[in-house]
Amino acid sequence: HSLAGLARELADAKQRAFEGLEKARAGLAAARRELAASEASRAATEATLAKQQVVHSEEMAGASDRIRDLEEQVAREGVHLGEVQSGDAKLILDLTARVSADKALLEASEAG
Repeated sequence: HSLAGLARELADAKQRAFEGLEKARAGLAAARRELAASEASRAATEATLAKQQVVHSEEMAGASDRIRDLEEQVAREGVHLGEVQSGDAKLILDLTARVSADKALLEASEAG
């Protein structure tokens, strides 16, 4: 082995090491880009899920409001129906009393 041959082998070894280092750096840069893209995708997915959760919560609150409104409406209708039925019962009692009074007057006039 001559000194020139050893120098050439050393230069070749350095070149291969440099090329290997460049490949490793390029691979690391690509991996970092993939990781950044993956992180951005994960963040976007989390944001979408958060928005969906907000929408769902708003829909549930809206449904609860609608249910409460319907319950209040049913209660009002029930009170109104009770008032109508009470009014009807009073009317029936009044009419019955009138019929009885008229019947009594008629019987009295026929007897007298």
